[in-house]
Amino acid sequence: MSIMSRNIKTEEEFDELKKTDKLLLVKFGASWCGPCKQVKPFLEKLAESENNLIVVDIDVEEACDWVSDVDSLPTFRFIKNGEQVDEYSGSKIEKIQEIVKKHI
Repeated sequence: MSIMSRNIKTEEEFDELKKTDKLLLVKFGASWCGPCKQVKPFLEKLAESENNLIVVDIDVEEACDWVSDVDSLPTFRFIKNGEQVDEYSGSKIEKIQEIVKKHI
């Protein structure tokens, strides 16, 4: 069980997490982003129900010195074995579920 309790603040932390063989779902958001807040409960439940999934949150305002390629919020990146396998920008829960099932 992987609970969305990690707020990634450094590039080093992020690089270390990318080494996992589990699917890493990274939500890029901001504290002021309504859709980012809206999907959080869903992501927490998803992380609790999927053993092969790690869900983490990166606040783009706190990480602005090392995150520069996110154009819209929320953006979700799906990483497996160190490689990005998918990306989605938006807050449609069905789309996030679809991508997770595709890669888990």
